[in-house]
Amino acid sequence: MRVHKIIGWVFIGIAGAAALGLILGLAVQFLWNTLMPTIFDLPEISYWQAVAIFILCHLLFGGHQPPHQREPGRYPGHPFVRRVRSMMSSMPERGERVETDMNESGVASP
Repeated sequence: MRVHKIIGWVFIGIAGAAALGLILGLAVQFLWNTLMPTIFDLPEISYWQAVAIFILCHLLFGGHQPPHQREPGRYPGHPFVRRVRSMMSSMPERGERVETDMNESGVASP
């Protein structure tokens, strides 16, 4: 009985992923074919070209990073926060004001 549950969940997962891929591909195709030919005089695209654009954008622009790295400043060890802190150390009076503002807004903890 337990094996049937696992097989059922695997099937649901595969079907869900396929449905999500179909919906996202159709959404990209619809948006592209509605906007791009009108705005930039580009040709319309097929479904598979839309899926390829979606995958390319996902690879280039993110979505594969841990959640704490998606929001710069919410993680004290983020490179942006480290860069700001190093700039603050070179400008003490301005650095203290920026540090206070960052701590009050909850962007980063000391």
